[in-house]
Amino acid sequence: MKQIRLKLQRMLSDPLRKPLIIILFEIVKETIRLRRIPNEYVSRFCYRRGAPTLSNYVSDRMIGHIQLSKVLHSPHSVKRLLDKLEFFHFARANHIPTAKVVAYSREGVLFTIDHKTCNIGSLQEFKAYLTHWLNQSKYQSLFIKPNDLKGGVGAFKLNSSNLSDEALIQSIYYQVLNNKMLVQETLIQHPILNAINPHSINTIRIDTYQPLNGETRVIAACMRFGRAGSVVDNPGTSKGFFVKLNLETHQLEGVGQQIITFGNQTFTHHPDTHHPLDGVHIPYVSEAIDLVLRATQAVEDRLIGWDVCVTPDGPLLIEGNHNYHIVMLEIANGGYAHLESYQDVLQEVSLELTQS
Repeated sequence: MKQIRLKLQRMLSDPLRKPLIIILFEIVKETIRLRRIPNEYVSRFCYRRGAPTLSNYVSDRMIGHIQLSKVLHSPHSVKRLLDKLEFFHFARANHIPTAKVVAYSREGVLFTIDHKTCNIGSLQEFKAYLTHWLNQSKYQSLFIKPNDLKGGVGAFKLNSSNLSDEALIQSIYYQVLNNKMLVQETLIQHPILNAINPHSINTIRIDTYQPLNGETRVIAACMRFGRAGSVVDNPGTSKGFFVKLNLETHQLEGVGQQIITFGNQTFTHHPDTHHPLDGVHIPYVSEAIDLVLRATQAVEDRLIGWDVCVTPDGPLLIEGNHNYHIVMLEIANGGYAHLESYQDVLQEVSLELTQS
């Protein structure tokens, strides 16, 4: 109930909203059409002037079925995507470029990537390992995150400027001892993206689909941007936002938007750097498409949302998600319900539901 009230408050305060009489009329019309309360009307921003109609969007219920579909996702492929360490070994074995992992923790024990035990009985011993890995890394920086990272929660960025921060090291130490964590070398993003937001790696979110009979294909994409003070670009945990990435022109298109649960602002410029968004050409998009198509075929999950880092030398895969945020991509691209490249997904899951 609290979330519903918050969303309604944000809708009513949104300067881009339609007149209230039109909003009320559309909600009543959609309620009659759907024979239920159209919660998606608010979450998809259909109340905004010039927004696509609700019929363009996949329902929340169907999205839930898509994310849990046993036709699209197998237990084996889901485990491979969820376990970031397993995915790293898988990517390396299949020559898929990804962030380099140097260490991982399990049940209170820290191991190097070649499975040698690290003696971290004290905070100073732990810090010595971090210092060594940091100095050996390509950019003298480490990224430490949970092995099952969701939404960017629990991630740390470590470099020479904050290595002396005892509270930070203590916090990382606690997480390593009590959770499954990965220690990675930090990635460096392309200067074009760094100019827009230098505080986090800003990634391409791009989803792929593998038909039962046919070639693997890309559905759509958006660019995710973080905000100052956050080391991740997730639109939820970082208060970040997303912008449509046109896969034909390779340019950002339109305004930056938020998930309504976390805000209802729109951005023509990045709010921290004031860099314009619309029309920015993103490098290596063709290479990113080729990379996610190849990764989809290798991982053998049929519907995946990929996070891609664009470095100065080309794209690298951060991770893939079987239960990715479809709504974010829908909002960025005007809905998936009538998108030609998504029709097979909807038909497959609908058939699965009738047979269950």
